[in-house]
Amino acid sequence: MKYKATLFLTGGLGNQFYQYCALDMISKKLKYNPEIDLQNFNNNKNYKKLGIFKLFNNLNYDGIKNFNTKNYRNFLLKVNNKFPKISNLIFDKKFLNNKKDFEIFLEQNINKNIYINGYFQNHNIISNSNFGKYLKKRYKERNSHQQIGIHIRLGDYLLKPYSDIYWKFNEDYLKESFEIIKENYGNKFIKKVNIFSDSIEIAVLMAKKVLPSYVEVVPSKEKSVINDLFALSENKIKILSNSSFSLMSYYMNIGELTICPKRWFKNSQNTPDSLFPPNNYNGKFIKFYN
Repeated sequence: MKYKATLFLTGGLGNQFYQYCALDMISKKLKYNPEIDLQNFNNNKNYKKLGIFKLFNNLNYDGIKNFNTKNYRNFLLKVNNKFPKISNLIFDKKFLNNKKDFEIFLEQNINKNIYINGYFQNHNIISNSNFGKYLKKRYKERNSHQQIGIHIRLGDYLLKPYSDIYWKFNEDYLKESFEIIKENYGNKFIKKVNIFSDSIEIAVLMAKKVLPSYVEVVPSKEKSVINDLFALSENKIKILSNSSFSLMSYYMNIGELTICPKRWFKNSQNTPDSLFPPNNYNGKFIKFYN
């Protein structure tokens, strides 16, 4: 009997990236039949316009295309949230809600159909998935042509309740990141920076406040999230935010230097190391304690 792994897809492009790779990895390793539940997207039949599938289309990647719209997702998740220990028995399926569930399931090799419901932000999941390996092969064949790209995630991080949860990209972090670039490339290296943000006007003002007046600050004019991701990834040097979308750009193209905040949450000193790629997985990667 071949078991089934069902992914409850949710969130934006960055979250979808990690979720998809979790499904990809587990179905590959355990030889499960993979399927994707689209109920959070109103069972959109035109799935190619959804974030991760639109990315597949742009990359000419033949991803998983098995969909299920009859999982009674909301009911299942409500029961699982309220009775996590017994829901696995009631439905005769295993719910994987976080990284720990995922690792235990792989170690024990439990013979059960599974529901994957979580974000699974973990480098090993990316690097061991078919899609992650496809990206690595792909960017070895490409070259970055822009110099410095900065992704400044603000948007909903400025609003409650998120403003109380997440650390926010700020001038001090940006200044320290520029110092790291100068240490590696020299004091006169920074002449132009490309800005990507969900709050572009605030982000541009922040960069201009920190940089000398002779540095050209260029805001992204891309019209879609996908185009922004590709454009950001094409910079040889990247300063990233505490965002899965931001970190995703590291996997999309070869680079020289990437700087990323180590602390992603406001009241936590450390984000798990398992989130971050190792140094030189795709160019030098610096986790900066912000």
